[in-house]
Amino acid sequence: MAVAVHNPANIDLSQPRFAAFSGDYKVQVFNSQSQRFENVESTLTCSNDLDKTLQPVYSCFLTVDSPVAAHEVGYFQVDYSKKAQQDETKPIQIGDTLTNGELTVSFKNTESAGLVFDVTDKASGKTEELTFRLAYWLSAVQFDGGDNSGDYVFRPVAEMYKPLPYSKYLSGTISNGKQMDFYFEKYNRVEDNYQRVWVRLTIDSDTQNLKFDVDMDSIPGQKLNGYEVIVEF
Repeated sequence: MAVAVHNPANIDLSQPRFAAFSGDYKVQVFNSQSQRFENVESTLTCSNDLDKTLQPVYSCFLTVDSPVAAHEVGYFQVDYSKKAQQDETKPIQIGDTLTNGELTVSFKNTESAGLVFDVTDKASGKTEELTFRLAYWLSAVQFDGGDNSGDYVFRPVAEMYKPLPYSKYLSGTISNGKQMDFYFEKYNRVEDNYQRVWVRLTIDSDTQNLKFDVDMDSIPGQKLNGYEVIVEF
């Protein structure tokens, strides 16, 4: 399989990342000087997920240790083997860590709708606690035949000054020491749906930042009472 990765940013992309199947991979990058494909190291990270029909799937991404310069395109030859599995995904435990040598994030604890981490910056030598919370604001409801809040412009309930906890933490995984995934779910009787949220935590080595990807799967129906979900740090 041939893969082209375009980097439109103004900084180099140190580790290209793209979706892949679970399995074992041999990856080669095209060297423009030698005009040949050369072997490079790669890491597969996976987590449990749901497809659009709510059927369980195993979602994987392949990270390649070969930079793509700013405004350039990298060309990769990816050979897939179904016989072996390259990823090491396991249930997350208190104390599990991700690190890139400069930043280290350690999973410290959980809350009902939140996660707690210790983050250590090697340059400063400081360790700080970081809390991630899911919350929501209730919306105003129209009783005059108009559209409920949330259809176009969100209007919170009057005299509501703090958001409410959203969903409930259920489980998490860590994959190859490169990625943490957390799953939240709670049944909502009013909306008759599930407040499902996937949270993925990685370290961006190019910007030296923590990256939280939040995937919502619980947008309310148009004519039901809506809500606005937020993330608090």
